[in-house]
Parts: sequence; structure tokens; C-alpha cells
Amino acid sequence: MAGFHAVENLSSITAILPRASAARVLEQVFDQGGHGATVFIARGTLIRDHWLQRLIPVISPVMRYIQVLVPDDEVDGLIEQIYTVGGLHRPGAGAVFCIPCEEVVYSNDYPVWSPSESSLTNASLDIKENLTAIYCITRRAEIDTISRAAMQAGGHGPVVQLCEGRGLRAGLGWLRITSKPDKELLAIVVDNADADEVFDAVIRAGRIGSPGRGIAYRLPVQKGVVNLTSVYGHAHQAATLEQIIAAIDDLKGDSHWRDQSVIDLGRTGKVAGVGLAPSGQHDLIDYVSLICVVRREHMEPLMAAATAAHAPGINVVYGKFSETEESIAAGVSLTRERGVLRSILPRTQVGRVREALLETAEENNLPEICLYVQSVSRVVAYVPEVRKPTTLQGQRYRGAVVATE
Repeated sequence: MAGFHAVENLSSITAILPRASAARVLEQVFDQGGHGATVFIARGTLIRDHWLQRLIPVISPVMRYIQVLVPDDEVDGLIEQIYTVGGLHRPGAGAVFCIPCEEVVYSNDYPVWSPSESSLTNASLDIKENLTAIYCITRRAEIDTISRAAMQAGGHGPVVQLCEGRGLRAGLGWLRITSKPDKELLAIVVDNADADEVFDAVIRAGRIGSPGRGIAYRLPVQKGVVNLTSVYGHAHQAATLEQIIAAIDDLKGDSHWRDQSVIDLGRTGKVAGVGLAPSGQHDLIDYVSLICVVRREHMEPLMAAATAAHAPGINVVYGKFSETEESIAAGVSLTRERGVLRSILPRTQVGRVREALLETAEENNLPEICLYVQSVSRVVAYVPEVRKPTTLQGQRYRGAVVATE
């Protein structure tokens, strides 16, 4: 399509950092080349080291969620820079990880990462390749319960962002007032050995398979460093739990010793205890994550286009674009906000939805737009039951929908 470039050698790098270290990373890493990054306000999750912690609200420290698309050849070098500047060797210092993109389409004026002279990574860095990113989009009231369940299953304190959801009810006229658009996006990055336990805990705690409870999905992480904590307490011990686990991982040479699973009976139950899936829950096959990045003021027509193209479970997160020095005019940096539209949908529907978004961008002359696709390894969501129409029931909806409403 004219005015757009299509490439396949880009990856999405995400850095999750406390506010103080995020400022250093943005200044020393992202402002040195002809590029920028999108910064989102997020909050971490900590539970108190106390026997009454179940009765006390979780602590939610302010975090920064930074995302940027970079060429595959630059991934190692950027991860090393973030690791060094952010001090990610320290417990609780943050995380950085990379998820490859299958295909990327961006407009001529979209800022693209500038190549550096070298992208070699220090071999001594503790960069792992056996990681999984777990995401859950659900109602705000459910996040606290889901976060606790994920931490009890072996995950770090989840990072949470506020997002806006839009799904089937957006097309129901005045009935859409029954749907609250405010959702929250929960993110956890765990070792592959812990991924099944944490993912299943998220599903059970959030009752994701029930109508209106949202969606949970997993993305394979190519490489990364995760050093986020989950417990806040007094320094009365010589080492934190995270430090002890990391030391055992180093002694064992891997993290397989942490696998708590018993003999699986499929994904709906286990020998020890009942972990049956809720009624209506389905593991959806061959799904992908379609993401569209655009200026905030231009998001509404794209959301309407995605809805008209029957993209299921649309959600949007808003963040601020970090300007580079080259983008600052007359010493004044103008604040620009971006919106990230995301839909988890069958691979067979990607082409139709993407074409609808690109056509809308061209018709409305929308600048700085980027779309990319990432492979999803597992999705769990509610799928409406298919019923044959009768004279009493009338015609019922027959499609499978990822419900986030």
C-alpha cells in the first residue's frame, strides 16, 4: 500500500522500571539516537511481609512501562544498555525483555530506530531466553485478586496499566451503557518452568472463562532480564526471597527445579486437587496479537474501523512519546501522546482488520501510524455457546468471540 513500509526484521523491546531509573534510561539510552520510545504510567504490585497481608491492600509503587520497536540486529545492544543504566542486576530494579514481531507496517513519517555501530552484548549479563510474558485484561475490581494468585503461584508482582476496552456491546446502541469501558491490563514475565502454574492461577482467580471476565494470553519472549520483586518488608533477613531463588537457579544451572506441576490431566485438571476450567472457557487455537500505534487524537476513527471489521476484544492503552533531541524545536519539547490499540484475534482475521485500519489511516490522512503482529502461544477466553435457532429463541449469534467486556 502506498505511503507505508512493510518489514519483518523488527522486535518489540519492553522495559519495566521504577520512575527514577526510567528517567535515567530515557535520558541516556533513548535520547542518544534519532529515535524515541513510548512511555506508559503503570503500577507495580507488592504484598507486605506480614501474616495479615491477606487482609491488607497491596502496595502499588509507581512504575514506567517503556516500549520501542527496534531492528533485530540492535536487540542485544539495547538490552545491554537498559540493563546497565537501569541497574537491573539489583533485586527489584526492573525488567527488560524482547518479543519478536512477525510483520510490521508503518507510515513514512513514523519514527524508526536508528542503527548503532555495534550491537554486541556482554556475555556476562544474566540474559535469559526461557521466558514467557503473561497478560490478562479484565475488570479493575478483579486485578487485586488475580495479582495475589499470580504471586502465590511463583510470579513476581504484576505490573498493571489502565486501559479502555471495547467489544461486542459497542455496537448495541444504547445498551452499551451496561458496559464499563475502563479495564486494566496485567503483565507478568516468568520463566517457562513457572508459566503454566502462573497462567492457570490467573485464569482461576479471574474466572476468565466466564462471560464478561476478560481474556488471558501468553506471548513467547525471545530474551530478557526480570528482576522484579513481590514482597515488601523490613530488612531483618540477610537476603530476600528473590535473591535466594536466583542463587539456587545459578547453582542448579536452570530453573526446572521450580516446576510445581503434578501429573497433568490436560489443561482442565490435575491429579492433586481440582483445577477444572469454568464452563464456557476455551483454549483458542492459532491466535495472534494485532497492535496499532498512533497519536492519541487519531485513535477514535481507528477504533471505529477495527470495531466495524469485527476485531474482537479491542483495548487501548495511552502513553507519552519520549521526544529525541532532534525532535525538539527552539528548545521546546512538545508533549505528544500515543495510543496503542490491541486486539487478540484469529490469524485468519488479521488481514481484514489490518486493511481496515490502513484504509482508515489513508482516508483521514493520519500521520505516524504503525501496525505489527506478534504470535500468541496460548489464549483463554469465554466463547459463546453455538445454538441452533428456533421459533422461540430466534436467530442467535454464532461466532466465537474473545470477550473483554
